[in-house]
Amino acid sequence: MQIRNDMNSQINFNEEQQSSLRDVLYVIFRRKWKMTLFFVVVVAVIAFFTNLAPEIYQSDAKLLIRAGRENLSIDPSVVGPTLFLSQNRENEVNSELSILKSHFLAEKVVNKIGAARFLRRPDEEPSSVPLQEDFRQVRRDVRHTGSAVTSLLLKLDLSSPPSPHEQAINNVMRNLDVEVERDSNIINVSFQAQDPQLARDALDSLLEFYLEHHIAVYRTQASPEFFKKQSERLLEDLVQKEGQIEQFSAEHGIASIDTQKDLLLSQISSLQQQIDDVASQIRSSEAKIAKSEETLQVRLKMVNLNTVVGKANAAADTIKARYLDLRLREADLAAKYPDDNRMLTNVREQIQLAESALAGEEETHTEMTTAIDPNYQAIELALETERAQLLAHIARKETLTGKLSERTNELANLVDHGVSLARLQRDFDILENDYLEYRDNLQRANISTALDMDKVSNVSIVQPATMPMRPVKPNKMRNIAVGVFLALFGAIGLAFFLEYVDHSMKMSGDVEKRLGLPVLASVSYKGI
Repeated sequence: MQIRNDMNSQINFNEEQQSSLRDVLYVIFRRKWKMTLFFVVVVAVIAFFTNLAPEIYQSDAKLLIRAGRENLSIDPSVVGPTLFLSQNRENEVNSELSILKSHFLAEKVVNKIGAARFLRRPDEEPSSVPLQEDFRQVRRDVRHTGSAVTSLLLKLDLSSPPSPHEQAINNVMRNLDVEVERDSNIINVSFQAQDPQLARDALDSLLEFYLEHHIAVYRTQASPEFFKKQSERLLEDLVQKEGQIEQFSAEHGIASIDTQKDLLLSQISSLQQQIDDVASQIRSSEAKIAKSEETLQVRLKMVNLNTVVGKANAAADTIKARYLDLRLREADLAAKYPDDNRMLTNVREQIQLAESALAGEEETHTEMTTAIDPNYQAIELALETERAQLLAHIARKETLTGKLSERTNELANLVDHGVSLARLQRDFDILENDYLEYRDNLQRANISTALDMDKVSNVSIVQPATMPMRPVKPNKMRNIAVGVFLALFGAIGLAFFLEYVDHSMKMSGDVEKRLGLPVLASVSYKGI
């Protein structure tokens, strides 16, 4: 049962497919004359407008944008800190595209070649060939109609009339095509014109002006004269500053700040060490002096060397002998002179003095022999020596302190002079760096100027402007082939469209479909 249903479905599908194909062929057969007329008209119109269109010639050229001085070196006019910007080659090539498409270059091309040559239309000029002259007349009529419309817009103040010069510039910019070859640094430049010689001349002029303008765009902003004057001025300032440094060093006796500073620091350290040593010696001497004085205070200066007991008194014996002599003389004078005699009186007074002295003398006495203590004397000598050394230490300390003060002042002055000298040296270094930088910029500016004069750049013409031999537009064979294709499918579409809008009943299927009645018989219109 299932097999029978499948067979029935397949049969119905085949019948429907045959019916659809039959309907399509029926529609095409019924509309064949309209389709043929549409096909012929479309192909004729496309062929007419193809032949009516002017012939366009295209001149081609190729440029190579390589890595050169424009993107590998710094502009000499940039002075001071610089910031290097990373720029890929795509941006660089796009910049060159903008220059090629600029209004400036188009205007220079028009000025060189002339606006009249760009506005001339060779396809409208009279021709000796009758058929070609007919087409050119049609072109003149069509453009005359366009000119009439433009004049009407101008009269209505809906547009402003461009000058011939502006029209020529717009023509150049419109017909110029610039593009980059994929995955390369090659720029393809093409220019289209109705005159092949004009296309080549215009493209040649464009490339010439482009190379000049490219060099002018990347030319340094400052001339070598500017860097030369700046270098000379900086050199004068540098020599003057160097003289100031030499004069300052000579006035203050500066040979080497660091060496002299190290020497003074070494001397100050040595003097400080000597002062500390002398101070220790002074404290030691003062302690020794104090100890010696204390020892002398508790120690006797004299010592007993020998003692003799019961020794005769020589003075008493002498007095006695003198006393006896005086007594004998008294007796002698008393016998000769009276008691009031002066000589007798003197003798008697001397006798009394002798008696008094003799009364105070003993017959024997104890005799002691004394002398200075050697230890006391040694201590006293050491004390005096230590006092002398103390005075020497104090004097040496004062001398060392004075020298230390002098060295300290010298170090302070050296530090001050070092600051001033460092300031002068810093100014000298700044001037030297500026001078070297300007001198380097001068060299690069001279090199850049020489390269600009020789028109050296990173743009090379790989292919000069070509002389077109055949027109690139219109492509008649392609247009006619496209026209045949469009006419064919348009004719088929027209047939089905007319069939869709036609509501008349021409087949038995239409009657059965619309009236819902079976068709018993049909009579051909031709048979009647």
